[in-house]
Amino acid sequence: MVDKTKGDGVVRNTQYAVWRDDKEPEKGYSRELVHKDLDRKYWEDLSLRPRHNPKCLTFLDYFEDNVATKANLPWLGTREVTGKDDKGKNIFGDYKWLTWSKVQTNAQLLAQSMKALDFAPSTEGDGRSWNFIGIWSKNR
Repeated sequence: MVDKTKGDGVVRNTQYAVWRDDKEPEKGYSRELVHKDLDRKYWEDLSLRPRHNPKCLTFLDYFEDNVATKANLPWLGTREVTGKDDKGKNIFGDYKWLTWSKVQTNAQLLAQSMKALDFAPSTEGDGRSWNFIGIWSKNR
């Protein structure tokens, strides 16, 4: 864990990634970010990395596996703005965490609501019925 104080005075105690230092970035791009715990021998070809669960082939598989094994552990957190400092910058409160199971419940409720409101009407293609929806949001 690395403690870093940013220009806004907030101490962030979590580091998830590191910049690759083994090769120069492509022109016009920053260096690549890799997970801080990823062994360097897998940096070039992630397909060689052993999976912790060989049954997990998709992001949904991994999500459901994490819900099954980490249901009550915190996963996604947010911090509310609690005020402004003397320079007008936001002051943030403590993180409020959602557990893996709560995120799953929220996702299921959202999907059921969108279906009930017919936000993703069926369309035919490739010999079957499909439902699509696009969500455009700020990257968080």
